[in-house]
Amino acid sequence: STAQNIGEGSTADIVPIGNVTLNQRATILISYSTLPLPTNANSPTQGSIDLYVDGVKVISSYYSAWDAPNNLLVRLGNYSTAQKVITGLAPGNHTIRLQAKCWKNTTSFNLNPVAAAYLGALSTDAQAMTSRLSVIVFNE
Repeated sequence: STAQNIGEGSTADIVPIGNVTLNQRATILISYSTLPLPTNANSPTQGSIDLYVDGVKVISSYYSAWDAPNNLLVRLGNYSTAQKVITGLAPGNHTIRLQAKCWKNTTSFNLNPVAAAYLGALSTDAQAMTSRLSVIVFNE
């Protein structure tokens, strides 16, 4: 995913929109993780992360971060993670999206920890703070 900032009062997709095509009725397990961080040390941020399937919100999680990417290792944020099982999906194409809402100040997602100068980040671990979304399909 591309590094992005989401301003106060705004909503944006934080991973590319995904499509799952089912050949038969199925149950899916969706798992996501992301690391919301404020853009400035003196501007804590809050918001929500929402998972949508076919335009319907299926789960929402809250985040609050006082940490900032322009400070040291002790300033790392907390991951937001969730899993959702959806049963009885009909055959066909289904759209999955992960969105973030920023309620206060500006939140940053999908940072490269090396480029952001985090102490302790491995130079080979540019994916450490990337938002991830996985879908596992169980045919019925």
